[in-house]
Amino acid sequence: LLFLREKDGEWEQLTKLETDYYLLDYFKLSDLNEDGVLEVVIGLYFSDFETEKQLLIYEWNKGSFQQILERPYDVVDVADYNRDGV
Repeated sequence: LLFLREKDGEWEQLTKLETDYYLLDYFKLSDLNEDGVLEVVIGLYFSDFETEKQLLIYEWNKGSFQQILERPYDVVDVADYNRDGV
């Protein structure tokens, strides 16, 4: 995974993360914990023939991405179901 940022009209590499997964299933930027910082929510899997998927969540912290969650999943749904604004 390669994370880039546009700065002064140029692309700057923030970080490059190696994973064992090959295919992207899900991607979303979302402030999951309402702290004003967007988390990167990524779903990855090995191949179209396998059902096991891995959910990874990264947070930008002190100039680098920190992984805050890695968990298997079937379906991802990010929503405010109780309508509390979080």
